[in-house]
Amino acid sequence: MTPVSFGGCLGYLHDAAGDTAIIMCGAPGFEQLCAQKGWRELADLLAARGYPTLRFDWNGCGDSLGGDEDPARIAAWEESLRQALRFARAQLKPRRVVLVGLRLGATLAADLAARIKEIDGLALLAPAVSGRMYARELAGLASVMAPLSPDTPGDGLSVAGFRVTAETLDAMKTIDLRKLPTAPAPRALILSPDGQMGINETIERWRALGCDAEIETFAGHAEWLAEPTFSKSPGAAFNLIADWIAAHFEFAPSPARGASAPDARLDGEHFTETPMAFGGAASLHGVLCEPRGRARAGVAAIFVNAGANPRVGWARMNVDGARELAADGFASLRMDVAGLGDSPPAPGRDAQVMYDLALRADVGSAIDALEQAGYSRFVVIGLCSGAHTAFHAAVADPRIGGVVMANLQKFIWRDDYSLAMAVRQAYRSTGSYQRGALRLATYKRLWRGEIDARGIAGEIGRRIGRIAVARWNAIASVARGGDDETTRVRRWFRQLSARGARVLLVYSADDGGLDELALHFGSGGHRLRSMSGVEIDMIENADHNLTQRAARSKLFARLAPFLRSIEPAGVRYIVQSQPAGAPVSGLSRSMR
Repeated sequence: MTPVSFGGCLGYLHDAAGDTAIIMCGAPGFEQLCAQKGWRELADLLAARGYPTLRFDWNGCGDSLGGDEDPARIAAWEESLRQALRFARAQLKPRRVVLVGLRLGATLAADLAARIKEIDGLALLAPAVSGRMYARELAGLASVMAPLSPDTPGDGLSVAGFRVTAETLDAMKTIDLRKLPTAPAPRALILSPDGQMGINETIERWRALGCDAEIETFAGHAEWLAEPTFSKSPGAAFNLIADWIAAHFEFAPSPARGASAPDARLDGEHFTETPMAFGGAASLHGVLCEPRGRARAGVAAIFVNAGANPRVGWARMNVDGARELAADGFASLRMDVAGLGDSPPAPGRDAQVMYDLALRADVGSAIDALEQAGYSRFVVIGLCSGAHTAFHAAVADPRIGGVVMANLQKFIWRDDYSLAMAVRQAYRSTGSYQRGALRLATYKRLWRGEIDARGIAGEIGRRIGRIAVARWNAIASVARGGDDETTRVRRWFRQLSARGARVLLVYSADDGGLDELALHFGSGGHRLRSMSGVEIDMIENADHNLTQRAARSKLFARLAPFLRSIEPAGVRYIVQSQPAGAPVSGLSRSMR
């Protein structure tokens, strides 16, 4: 798996010896967040069958340049695919090209293929038959996933924090696979979920145009794309695609290949990003974001995965946060720990990646790589389960001078816990429900059945029980000189404070993690507030994932000042004079 870049897009080439190239066109936005791990697995499977496979992030998506509110998104995505085709043809010298697409990415692939008439095959997973129907789907998803304090995008939609502007929706509505003027390819396979509207009309239209179009049921579609934390790769569907490609595009070795892959760096206006592979057998993957054309400090941040989200983060927050830090002169690495995103599972590790203490070693490997790049002090940033990883990495590794934990749910993860329990505890804080119980609107929502009263009551009961047990255990532990959970958590904070490490705890004002904080440090964490180097901040009108853009902006605003507070004493780094447009390089060290 080799990182590549073209036209402002970051991609990965899963190389193989065959003369049929596969280009994978993922789904923009939230669906790709769910699909990312499986998308890599499909690319690995196709490459293992002998087909060189290129996958990439669309402009404004994933790790590529641009943003989801930039103008002319559909045109930009079409250009991303054209650039991918040019790259694949120049690099791989293929005899044939097959496009594999997912959801709207499948639609864009088929639409462009019908116009350029140079694609040999299409394998499409649940394509959006028409942009108009897909826009309605997005509107429904945006409504279902809307946080209690929703974004106000002005126009368009916000789907789990991913913006879709009114302009993009209008352009999307002009695409309809049932109305293509020419066949998109000689052969096509469509995997369709049961009951998908318009799919039979699409197949009939394509066959009438001369395309040998086949259709199969897309088993496992919902389990893959519904939610990142519990996403399950549809292995049967992946095998169907691989078998179909092998049957119609028989493997043959490529007689001619291009030169080695070009530099994979991306240059933004104020940052340069470089894909990195590190750790044992270089199996961990990430993107190093560095400031461009200005001084940079010796401290670097590390963004770790939240839940099962890939490194770009929920609503692409890690990409935005990294690039904002670069504008303030700080470097950062957004990484995938083993088993998530672009990093394959580590042999012998628990299949349950989240809350695994083994992830401390992955963070340590990231620090090793950053030290080789010239950085000497580190801050680890995590949300939810990523906050758990960040905290325990900071306790274990003295090279970490600071840790930012957003909406931490558990300081200690026990073997008898489950992910389902963790999701349940992402209910709002007990205090939030107590305040809500006094409002008339709450009773009206309860009467209409809009509130899960039984679930909330059960969860509050469990929390009260945990607090009572924890307080009793703490008292008993002191008496017998024991080591209960609260004693351990408090000891770890004292250790961080004693070595001069700084800690920033950030909570959405009603987040359920506040009950965990109260469990060990009293209401609002008041026993922590007097500890040297520890800060606690609240973000109003924010959900657990910081879906609202305003909430993420408030977190980002705290990061650069926090990093400045732990900059290595006596050392500053200066960028040497460089030609315009050159990437940042040639650091020299000077004393203050």
